[in-house]
Amino acid sequence: MLKIPLFAFSIDLTFLYVYHTIMSNPIIRSFYFFRHGETNWNKNKICQGHMDIPLNEAGRSQARELQILLKQFDLKYIYSSDLSRAFETAEIVAQGKIPVKKLKILREAYLGEGEGQSYELLIEKYGSGVEQFFKGLTPEIKNSSILPGAETPGEVIQRLYDSLDLIMQECSASRIGISTHGGALRNFIQEVSDPLTHPIIIPNCVVYRVTYHTLSKVWDVDGPLC
Repeated sequence: MLKIPLFAFSIDLTFLYVYHTIMSNPIIRSFYFFRHGETNWNKNKICQGHMDIPLNEAGRSQARELQILLKQFDLKYIYSSDLSRAFETAEIVAQGKIPVKKLKILREAYLGEGEGQSYELLIEKYGSGVEQFFKGLTPEIKNSSILPGAETPGEVIQRLYDSLDLIMQECSASRIGISTHGGALRNFIQEVSDPLTHPIIIPNCVVYRVTYHTLSKVWDVDGPLC
């Protein structure tokens, strides 16, 4: 009678487990982050934050153009902020052919007393630091906020990291769309760009591809793609 060492079964089971893990969790995960289309408040330079302001007609037109651009990337799933301007943009991109799921933690930065106020009024009230706060991430402002009650850029960045952890746990697709907001997207792109060698441009419906290498745990950024 042929005797087979038990360790042979152990090696085979280990191989099968590793093989299954790799096949069910892609080594490279690509996230196509896009900002929502224009709203009237964008047009009039009024700070939105968590306030639920809908797209205007120009914003819907931008979203339709975005749909044409993103079609080439064959997105398998889209996660969206629950605010209507981002969710409607995601639905226009999806065209009923790509599943779309709302995720609250993909919202814009909460702006505290700045919500509903014009950009010019905030500069007048709180000084030139407001301009830097909206322009981009620096070590000096990452963990502070010039607007009373607002989230810090660091808190917003952590929210987006948490959202991606959640998405990777529940969705095995290798190409995923992320419909979010200008401030949140700017801070996150600046965080994962290493080194940051160019200004971050975040117009409505801009697209950045953020790639995560699961084995090396390294992030790459490509964009803007439009």
